[in-house]
Amino acid sequence: METNGERIETDALRNLVPLNALTVAQLQELSAKATLQEFPRGQYLFHEGDPAVEYIYLLRGKVDLLQGDRLAEQVVGGLALARFALAHHQPRKFSARTESPTLLLRIDSELVNSFVSWSESSGYEVAELGAEDTDDWMTQDVEGNVWYFGEISKTYEDGELTDIEGSWTAGVDGAKPGILMKAAPEVGDVYRQEFALGEAEDAGEVVSTTGSATVPAASCSGSCVVTRDFTPIEPDGEEFKYYLSGVGLILEENPETGGRVELVDVTFP
Repeated sequence: METNGERIETDALRNLVPLNALTVAQLQELSAKATLQEFPRGQYLFHEGDPAVEYIYLLRGKVDLLQGDRLAEQVVGGLALARFALAHHQPRKFSARTESPTLLLRIDSELVNSFVSWSESSGYEVAELGAEDTDDWMTQDVEGNVWYFGEISKTYEDGELTDIEGSWTAGVDGAKPGILMKAAPEVGDVYRQEFALGEAEDAGEVVSTTGSATVPAASCSGSCVVTRDFTPIEPDGEEFKYYLSGVGLILEENPETGGRVELVDVTFP
């Protein structure tokens, strides 16, 4: 570990959450008291269960967030998650280990918290990141069926990873792979998409093979396969998904709220 003698500029602090809610004077004080440090690869920054006595921001490099021995998330300097302090909960819910040489910004938690509390009471708002993100493992067999072998399901609050509940891997603890899309789907087909008892029990029913939808990245006119997805874990929840041949999933619709998740871009190899 090496201490960097440079001082971080206030403009750089303004890109970080919740520091982006602070006044210029507060940012100047943080700039004077913050520490820049460089770490080699393989260094633990903190462990699960440790008290969060500092806000630690990744400015350069890669850091793995671990829950036990399991990789929950990798944070990369310069990308969206790096705007938020690393796993900042009380106590820490994850361990953090450098995956490459890194440059970190460290700021005393009590100082930041006093500023943030003051700013929020004065009407500032802190930016938030999306509530959920997943990494999924899929493959296609020789007959054309698309299989689902697991996922890391990540839930966020105020941009911070809070848990990976719902994650599963086929072959681990009795979990089994499922079918995401049959090679020749027919209306009325019902199949398990995933199976990890109590964690992941989604199923799908083909309700149409002539669906139509338009999203920013694609459209289908009478050529989309439409499924109704449901799970016994949440009996009242269901959603409809539209799949376009050669592209995949392009649209999710929530029939209760009318909410839509649309494909906005696609890159072909």
